[in-house]
Amino acid sequence: MFLHSRFLHPRNVSRAIEYYSLLSTNHANPLAQRTLGLMYATGLGFKRDYAKALLYLSFAALQNDVIAHQTLAYWHSIGIATPKSCDDAVYHYKAVANKAIELWKTGPPGGLTLPPTKIRLPESLGGIYGPGASGPGAPSKALPQSHEHQKSVRDIFEISAQEGDHSVQLELGNIYYTGTRHTKPNHKKALKYFLSAAKAYPGKKPVGEMSPTLKHKVAIASMAAGYLGTMYWRGEGVSPDPETARQWFERGEELGNGMSLNGLGMMVLEGVAGFEKDKSKALQYFTNAIQKDYPEAYVSLAELTLQIGSPDALASSLKFFSQAAQKPPASPLTLYRLAEFHEKGLGGTPKNCATALGFYKSLVEKADWHDKSLLRAFEHTERDTPADWESAFILYLFAAERGIEVAQTNAAWMIDSGYVGGVTLNTETVGDSPAAREVKVKDPSDPIVGGALEVHANDLYEVALVLWNRAANQGNVDARVKMGDYHYYGIGLKAFEAMEAEAIKVAGEEEVKKEEENGGKAAYDLTGFAGSLKKLAMPYLSKQNAVLSEPRFDKAALYYQVAADEASALAQWNIGYMHENGLGVAKDYPLAKRMYDMSLATNPEAYLAVHLALTQLSIKTFFAKTSAFAAQYLSREYYKKLLKKYNLIEEFEQFEKVGDEHIKGALPKSVDEHLVSVGGKGAVGGSKMTGGSEHDLFGEVAGDAVVVTVLSVVIGALFLWRRIMPVPVVRPVPVVPVVAAAPETVSGSSGSADRVVSSRSTSRSVSPARNETSNGNEGILRDEGIAGAGSSTN
Repeated sequence: MFLHSRFLHPRNVSRAIEYYSLLSTNHANPLAQRTLGLMYATGLGFKRDYAKALLYLSFAALQNDVIAHQTLAYWHSIGIATPKSCDDAVYHYKAVANKAIELWKTGPPGGLTLPPTKIRLPESLGGIYGPGASGPGAPSKALPQSHEHQKSVRDIFEISAQEGDHSVQLELGNIYYTGTRHTKPNHKKALKYFLSAAKAYPGKKPVGEMSPTLKHKVAIASMAAGYLGTMYWRGEGVSPDPETARQWFERGEELGNGMSLNGLGMMVLEGVAGFEKDKSKALQYFTNAIQKDYPEAYVSLAELTLQIGSPDALASSLKFFSQAAQKPPASPLTLYRLAEFHEKGLGGTPKNCATALGFYKSLVEKADWHDKSLLRAFEHTERDTPADWESAFILYLFAAERGIEVAQTNAAWMIDSGYVGGVTLNTETVGDSPAAREVKVKDPSDPIVGGALEVHANDLYEVALVLWNRAANQGNVDARVKMGDYHYYGIGLKAFEAMEAEAIKVAGEEEVKKEEENGGKAAYDLTGFAGSLKKLAMPYLSKQNAVLSEPRFDKAALYYQVAADEASALAQWNIGYMHENGLGVAKDYPLAKRMYDMSLATNPEAYLAVHLALTQLSIKTFFAKTSAFAAQYLSREYYKKLLKKYNLIEEFEQFEKVGDEHIKGALPKSVDEHLVSVGGKGAVGGSKMTGGSEHDLFGEVAGDAVVVTVLSVVIGALFLWRRIMPVPVVRPVPVVPVVAAAPETVSGSSGSADRVVSSRSTSRSVSPARNETSNGNEGILRDEGIAGAGSSTN
């Protein structure tokens, strides 16, 4: 109650710890032990201590706490608080997987329905970086629709379904049967729409070639029959009725539906609905369903193959399960069997602990009937109050320790977006009288942030950085880019680098030595006008009081490069920018251009940012080439080579010592005249080209950044304006002769009106009737033709 603020109790983490400690110490309660372990791991109410967290979770796992097993499995798989061990990870994951399969078998025929898909909070805003910011293709075209938009579409579908559109009826049946983010499953409505869709083709399957329209109707009716047979057999939206289910399956069989064939095979295998048990007949049904490419038929055939027990049963079963896994969504039984095959080396496949680990992890995260925390967390976010966001954050934070990538992303995103946070609590008021009272820090070595959450950290970005890192290591490309951002700005690095060193130490590897200058806590001065500008430039500082360290451009470039290789347009642009400016990597203009081009090719919606960057890069390239030319041909070395070439100085060693004086006026007249004759500029005449550096020749190029930026913005704006300008369509227009002085009656679109059209009428004096049959550009071209014709008649 106190931790999750339930039953109208205000959140009080300290009180929650007292009760959990009492339950753990006096009653060995596994829930209390697991919760205390997770609080130590996340720094919630305690200073982060993975050693104590491991101890509490191990005691909970000994009492078969499923969530404790899952957490320990993830920790062993990547080496958190313990050396990395695939065997130990598989042991813990298998304990959870066995529980999941037991629950799955308690369901109706075909197994228990899987929990709803985990929801990523950033998707409602178009992703971690917003719509169209990253990813291949055109990301903004694939944005998730809002609840209101989906409801409007669903209402339109229902109107079409009531008017007899069988395709829409089948689609609505699917929506209500499986559910979506904004539509809860409703089996009664699904049954109603499937019954209507089954009427798309009431007869038997036609013989011979069918027209496209007839083929479409048959496909709709067959799919509806398969769903109806499944729902009647499983008792979804209606009482279980195997006989009616058999009728619908047989109807689907006539129309060639794979789901119906698989259903009949399962009925024959179990001997229900009037069928006698017959493995041979069931085998034929499953084979026919596979020919219709129905994924579940592969699972049914694999299980039947194991039951028959032929000499090559294991190898054949492995092949069928592997084929089923390639057709998502894979069933829990498929994942479980494949994990067993690779763990034990069955079916001719060698033992592969890593592969088995992947299948077990996928199973326990997909079939998580034992864990409702992510569903509750999302419900908290929908209520959208500060207390609910905090409750959701705690649930996501605990789930993140179990290795659930969606939870890791959601918790980090909530910190990054400012949904959680608050004032520092690590202070106390000292003094009796109001005048003598002062606020002092309790323990400077253990800061507490996050308001009522009482998170022990320098700031919440330290927590977010760890979460982004773990999500990135599970394939989240945008999380990898976030890792680069945090290192680029120097956010959350102090604790993260300490955890990295601890992980390396636990793994038994050589500890990496950190440079002292990169561990500073106050690398930026955020006071005054300059500090305000920095806060504007760094969006993180406007959301939380981030503790900034010295930026690590080298590591930022490394993370960006990895994300760029994974087709992140944003990372490709970032690494191009770093190559352009030499931040963390060598300055390389050609490579920077290549990365900018790759960013545009990956995501065409980045055209404005890419073209602005390319414009600035081209200007820098011009200055660089000009500077190189000047350094080569207008330097002291060039003069020395020139003088030696023409033997104009007898004592070259003396020139080495007093070269600057010779250039300014001590050179012989013959030298000066020779330089002028070959198109150069006389040194005696006052030339200041004394072989200085690039800055001597052109001034501070970096100081022209403002001019370059303004020019880039102007060019980019012109480029964007040009893209949105309509392109006129030029078509040949016949010349219409017009009598010079004859009046003409023109009819307007809204009524009749008399107008005299002169032979020299402008392009705007045009009949509206003509514009009704042509676009605007074509109308203008015709008007000009008429005006020209009138002029020619004169």
